[in-house]
Amino acid sequence: MRLAGPHSTRLSRVVALAVLATLAVVAYVGRVQYEMRDFQVYWEGGRRVLAAESLFRAEDGHYVFKYLPAFAIVVAPWSLLPLRAAQAVWFGLSVIGLTFVLQSSARLLPGRRRPTWLLVVAAIVALGKFYGHELVLGQVNLAVTALAIGALGAFRRNRDGWAGALLGASVAVKPYGIILLPYLVVTRQRRAAACLASVVVAALVAPVVAYGPSGAVEQHRLWLATIVGSTPSTLVTQDNISLFAMFGKWFGVGPIAWSLGFLSVAVMVGLVALVIARRPASEAVYLEIALLLMLVPIVSPQGWDYMLVMATPAVMLVVDRIDRLPRALGVSVGLALLAMGLSLFDVLGRTAYAAVMRWSLVTICALVIVAGVGVLRNRRLA
Repeated sequence: MRLAGPHSTRLSRVVALAVLATLAVVAYVGRVQYEMRDFQVYWEGGRRVLAAESLFRAEDGHYVFKYLPAFAIVVAPWSLLPLRAAQAVWFGLSVIGLTFVLQSSARLLPGRRRPTWLLVVAAIVALGKFYGHELVLGQVNLAVTALAIGALGAFRRNRDGWAGALLGASVAVKPYGIILLPYLVVTRQRRAAACLASVVVAALVAPVVAYGPSGAVEQHRLWLATIVGSTPSTLVTQDNISLFAMFGKWFGVGPIAWSLGFLSVAVMVGLVALVIARRPASEAVYLEIALLLMLVPIVSPQGWDYMLVMATPAVMLVVDRIDRLPRALGVSVGLALLAMGLSLFDVLGRTAYAAVMRWSLVTICALVIVAGVGVLRNRRLA
């Protein structure tokens, strides 16, 4: 009797989605609804922009709004709901976004050699901690990743304008996505670059509706001052996995850490340029966008560990082709993926977990995966 086929595959998907939905509801009711502290910052920002009040206030302390004023406009509809209801809607959409990120990262992988379920499981093993952290905080990095993966799909259908618009929307949500603009210019994807830039300009102008021209300029000035002023204190936070934080933890926050951080970022940019220079004629965009997404939390001074949800496409890429890497590097990538997944407080205990974060093991593991992606391109295997 034959069990495999379209109907059994469809049934498996329905069962998997039902299980995921059940787990999501249990998690939300049992714990998440009492947390989502970052979402509360968004909700308050949306409330303030609707009232044309200043978004950036020193009295907010650690939970100051750190996003572009345009993002407050994006989340303003949630602020029309009571906080608990808004949280529930946001959490549900985040779970849907996670499902989309996992499925689409596997589906869009060019020349895929392994089944989707295996790639999804591998991503959950390596990045499950960060998916969970993202959902508990009510963060927005899954939305940024989903927009970037949507752009990958648009590129595949030769809809470069839509791809650029989606990437521009990701910049409006979190400015880190601007790293993709020079990439699009260098790779001569002019229509996508123009659409990305247009969306970004629109996002910068949008706050004029709430604050007027001078008020919008002032809100952007306060945003920049908030980002610059809050960065040094975050470099020794254990959940910061950026290169700047790594050197700050090793040598103390000061000239040495900043110099090594900027030098490392320059080296990373140079290596990415080499990767792009070796691009094959087609199907290059998946690897390149996957690589750039993974670099965001590594090169940004405020690169929190949960931002590694953006590494989903890169993780699936190296897992799909891990046997084609040099043996030593393949083993290193496998160990790095496991180490990232097991860097849990409940697994390691307080002392070991503190040591792992103090020595920036997660950052080192991420760099190993970046190396794997680079070697795959160098060997023209992706």
